[in-house]
Amino acid sequence: HLAFSFSTYLLGLATTAALVVGAFWWLLYTEAGAQWLLPHVPGLQISGIRGSLLGDFSAQRVELPLPGQGASLRLQDLGWSAPRLRPPHGSLWLRVEFDELRASRVDLTLSDEPSTDTEPPKNLELPVGVKVGTLRINELHVQGIDTPLRQLRAQLELGTEGGARHTLDGLQLG
Repeated sequence: HLAFSFSTYLLGLATTAALVVGAFWWLLYTEAGAQWLLPHVPGLQISGIRGSLLGDFSAQRVELPLPGQGASLRLQDLGWSAPRLRPPHGSLWLRVEFDELRASRVDLTLSDEPSTDTEPPKNLELPVGVKVGTLRINELHVQGIDTPLRQLRAQLELGTEGGARHTLDGLQLG
């Protein structure tokens, strides 16, 4: 009777683990998973989702509120190539590498009022490193700057040197 209870327990544990792994796989590797997950991210507004989060991905429109009254980041025609997940280095939990990250238009709206409820960060260390081989933005509009930046190209790396260093190299404007 004890052997039956223990084997039933192990079977239940294995089934639960398989369901959790299957759910994460569905969320990250299927278009249906991305279409379900992203609208549930607090504050994120997104439409036109195609592809999976860990595959070739695109979205027609993405809007994310930023700290400060009225501040936001809006992206049109966001897309990326299938990212590669790399083992952590130093204090990083994970490294994510993209061959390409692109948007046809990025609108950055900043708050007119300084934020008084948040202190500036003591450091800019990130727990996850991000490397983008080619960053392409056709138009970058920043509130308060009359002329948009066009045909922006660069390589981006966030979180080098154990998460503490961030670089933008090869910046080109067309």
